[in-house]
Amino acid sequence: MSVFQNVPSDHVDVTSWVVYDETAPNDPADLVESYPDWDDTLLTPLVPESVVDPDESYELDVDFNTLDNGENYASFNSISYMSPIVPTLLTALSAPANYTNNVTIYGTSTNAHVLSHNNMIQIVLNNYDTGKHPCTIPTWLALICSPLAWAYLPGRL
Repeated sequence: MSVFQNVPSDHVDVTSWVVYDETAPNDPADLVESYPDWDDTLLTPLVPESVVDPDESYELDVDFNTLDNGENYASFNSISYMSPIVPTLLTALSAPANYTNNVTIYGTSTNAHVLSHNNMIQIVLNNYDTGKHPCTIPTWLALICSPLAWAYLPGRL
């Protein structure tokens, strides 16, 4: 399934910014007319380093689903995010210590994962959407999500 069941004829890309200082100006948005297909296995690092085996690995399947209200929603592992009643950070800071590593206290529609301190984390994103679209993950790396291509775009956030 794609985010658009019928692709609009006008430009459908949307640019947004992560804003920490509302008084600071935003860079102008870049208009991307098309996304070329490319083989990301041909990329080579500027400074080769050996691969570090992850301590933990999480696989997230990205898809879009039409819910009962007829609207399309993005989901990870078939869970569409809904804000919990108590914000996650407040839950983590106020819950009894023996509960903070239990993901169920953060809500059933948050798809929470509790990561271990100082561990090397591997996140595998599988894009099952039929279209290409940008994704942002909390490590502050911007990724281009498509079935064939993922690109790290430094300095774009």
